[in-house]
Amino acid sequence: LIWDALYLFVEPFLTRWPLNKLVREKALRLAMKHIHYEDENSHYITIGCVEKVLCMLACWIENPNGDYFKKHLARIPDYMWVAE
Repeated sequence: LIWDALYLFVEPFLTRWPLNKLVREKALRLAMKHIHYEDENSHYITIGCVEKVLCMLACWIENPNGDYFKKHLARIPDYMWVAE
């Protein structure tokens, strides 16, 4: 009951909040900062293949011709060596 009330009354208010765009942009910048930090520490070989795809997709959305995305593309064969 409380969750329904919060969803019906608070959710529309928060989506129209004037600082919503500012907070969202800051959160996206912070998320990309964490992704780049993880990529550099793991030399673009992440802990799992699903994380690799998600990080590569995030880097592609940020800049399709950027260095981060190209470094991810260069490390894809390291995941495919078992299939050969």
